Amino acid sequence: GGVDIGSEEAVWWTITDDDGHQLSTIGSVRSMYDDSPVILQGDVYIEGVVTSIDNTWAGRVVVEDGTGALPIQLLSENRPVRGDVVLVNIGQGTLHESQGTLEVSQVKEYEKLGQDVIRVSGASLADLLTSPRRYASPTVQLVGVPFTQADGVTTLGGDRVVTDGSHTI
Repeated sequence: GGVDIGSEEAVWWTITDDDGHQLSTIGSVRSMYDDSPVILQGDVYIEGVVTSIDNTWAGRVVVEDGTGALPIQLLSENRPVRGDVVLVNIGQGTLHESQGTLEVSQVKEYEKLGQDVIRVSGASLADLLTSPRRYASPTVQLVGVPFTQADGVTTLGGDRVVTDGSHTI
């Protein structure tokens, strides 16, 4: 197809592989939650990059798109790795809070589409405190926080307290 609106330039697109899946954004899926579990009816597909597999609890991976991130409990033995671009059918899964984090559980099917880099955005402690739902699952880099323990050599585990002089978490 092409577009020619008031100029002599045209833009052309070619769809080479239309799988017919109607995609939902992770942000729109997260907005369906209203403090009680939601069973996602029919086929509900999300597409994103797997950003976390190791620091999640049993059988969960975090999938992130440009609108947010969401932990997904996969029932499949075949597991994606960080950086995999996946198409996930979360239909028939349950959108609910578990241990204070919004997730979709009981997800049976996903497809690896390729690989991508994990994009990390910066966030201050004030950002985290004023918009907790926005930063509930995405990978972020804390800005404006001295963290001398993270020296690139020391393995860190457990909980850490960080402060920027005005805020502490």
